[in-house]
Amino acid sequence: MFVIYPGSFDPLTLGHEDIIKRAASSFDKVMIAVSEDNAKTSIFSVKERLKMAEIVAKKYTNVTASSFKGLTVDLAKANATNFILRGVRDSSDFDNEAQNALMNKTLDNSIETIFLISSKNVREISSTNVRQILSLAGDVSNFMSNEIISYINSLKT
Repeated sequence: MFVIYPGSFDPLTLGHEDIIKRAASSFDKVMIAVSEDNAKTSIFSVKERLKMAEIVAKKYTNVTASSFKGLTVDLAKANATNFILRGVRDSSDFDNEAQNALMNKTLDNSIETIFLISSKNVREISSTNVRQILSLAGDVSNFMSNEIISYINSLKT
């Protein structure tokens, strides 16, 4: 089974990596799909966010990374899959993600959204908070992998 894991990944955190690792062991193929149509204010460009996804994808033989524009359901159709993966940390995440899943289902009835609950050790990590810590030059080593931190640091030179 092939699943798409869409998101802004701004930046890609240990929480995202937890979902990717678990998805890689549960699905035949996983695509980390970096959205170009990000309603959030990004601190990293699409190219930089895609590079982060590629760094993580290299750890697995069945994970790829790609960027996309437009609706996730259209990306799913274009890639011949009916499965979208979302990670949820808590009930507020679930409420938001369930609403999105229902909208996607209305757009294309063949689309199924699969939820993975974040592992306990990464549940508190949010990209929003990590962006804030990064913007204030704080220590993000508890929230991001060394590979991603090294890549981000390489952008500063």
